[in-house]
Amino acid sequence: MGNCCRNSNEESTEVNSTVTRDMFQLNYIIGRGAYGKVWKALHKASNTEYAIKVMSKAKILAKKCISTVLNEQKILKFAKSSTLTNCHYAFSDSQNLFLVLDLMPGGDLRYHLSKKLRFDEKIVKFWIANTIRCLESIHEANIIHRDLKPENLLFDEKGYLHLSDFGTAIILGNKNSKYIEGTLGYIAPETIFQDVQTKAVDYYALGITLYEIIVGARPYEGTNLKEIEEKINEGISLKESQVPAGWSSHVIDFVNKLLEKDPENRLGYNGSFEAKNHSWFSNFDWKKLANFSLKAPYIPKITRANFSQQVELSFNNDIDMEALAKSKILLKDEVTQSLFADYYYNCEIPASTDVSRVDINSNKI
Repeated sequence: MGNCCRNSNEESTEVNSTVTRDMFQLNYIIGRGAYGKVWKALHKASNTEYAIKVMSKAKILAKKCISTVLNEQKILKFAKSSTLTNCHYAFSDSQNLFLVLDLMPGGDLRYHLSKKLRFDEKIVKFWIANTIRCLESIHEANIIHRDLKPENLLFDEKGYLHLSDFGTAIILGNKNSKYIEGTLGYIAPETIFQDVQTKAVDYYALGITLYEIIVGARPYEGTNLKEIEEKINEGISLKESQVPAGWSSHVIDFVNKLLEKDPENRLGYNGSFEAKNHSWFSNFDWKKLANFSLKAPYIPKITRANFSQQVELSFNNDIDMEALAKSKILLKDEVTQSLFADYYYNCEIPASTDVSRVDINSNKI
């Protein structure tokens, strides 16, 4: 698990214990989401660059997603790892919530895939190994991400991928089959059919992501839940004819085992070791990867244009304009504002609870 704050300066800078919007300079937009935008920003006192997710309270109210955004903040407060985009601060004003995260200047994987349709096997294997490490770190803390996709995999300056966006993440438990959340095209069969969700849902999304990288398209495209259900019932698999010339045949078995419909038969169900020990990763240096000493075969140029700024079609992206108007009025009320009262975090005041010790049966932090 990584440290909370990483300043660009060698000397630490004292920061007021009350974090506010005025402490940051918002420079330009690097992402968009269901509730607002993500900005590249500068913390003025420490001269440290961050990514700041700015979310509209009115949109959150209109979508009835208060618990979702509060849950993300709580999870990120305790889930610290060098493989994630860590949370440093969280605060709010009368109109917005602000989540201050590690800035990943290399941009998101989606952007790079859109610029170059095909990458060689060595590069792709490094990316997938990175992603397995990301999943390993959150699964060890009993967290299921539930929205793994190229948009949520961000490059640092060395070409390593980090997992972001924990809006649909949950604590592993027995009462998590009620909700269908995630992005169409990446959600696992057990999520679609509202069965118990385990860590295996993230490995299914990993399979979809790898399939998409290899083929240039997801195994199924759907505009609604029914279409996705039909495709899943038909079954999907990567075929030899779809794999680029010169690639190892082991990748076919790796992808298809990730895309097993039954989670208990899926690669990764029993732990990350199943994926790491697969023949496709034969002789891969996992130790160097964990130490960030393995040289990345693809290092993105650091430019302002590194971000896709796309919003994938998901279950929560639609918004009722009438509900939005009502929510703006409700925000004038102190009772409504109190719903967001717990949205605060300062990394310089250590969190007192470890998410890995949460009662997973309660499904709450």
